[in-house]
Amino acid sequence: PSIVEFGKFLCASLTFTQCLKTIRVLVNEEERLVINKSTLTPPRLVTPPKSSSFWKSDGAITHSPNGIFTLQSKSILEEIQQISVIMGDDIAAIMARYVSGTATTNIPTDMVKRMERVTKKKPPKEVTVQIYINAEQQQQDNQKRADANKILASFSPKIGS
Repeated sequence: PSIVEFGKFLCASLTFTQCLKTIRVLVNEEERLVINKSTLTPPRLVTPPKSSSFWKSDGAITHSPNGIFTLQSKSILEEIQQISVIMGDDIAAIMARYVSGTATTNIPTDMVKRMERVTKKKPPKEVTVQIYINAEQQQQDNQKRADANKILASFSPKIGS
């Protein structure tokens, strides 16, 4: 694959890996690509406002419609992260809010049995929910076609793309 296509895959993969912070791609012992994820602000506890109903967006929905997941409001952490892509002299960066929290599970018995049959394990009592939101790329008009920006766009693709 091309270095740009491979870089897009690696950059998108950073959204799924909590511990991975830096990716370096070497070709013939020459560094061709660096993707770095760094924390700009320390994690802080967030208390979301309650939503008045499931259909209104005037607050935060902290449980799923059937009650399978319930987000523990005292477990929601938020931090600002920067993701940067470096390809030689070509540099692009994006800042995003990273929000994580713990959700308790309340899975119906029939679903538990099906999950155990498929996975050979009991479902977890708690799960960690992690999401990147408000990712905004800072770029100049003349940089829109640059390879680093093409790679960085895969971190937070536009809706419908």
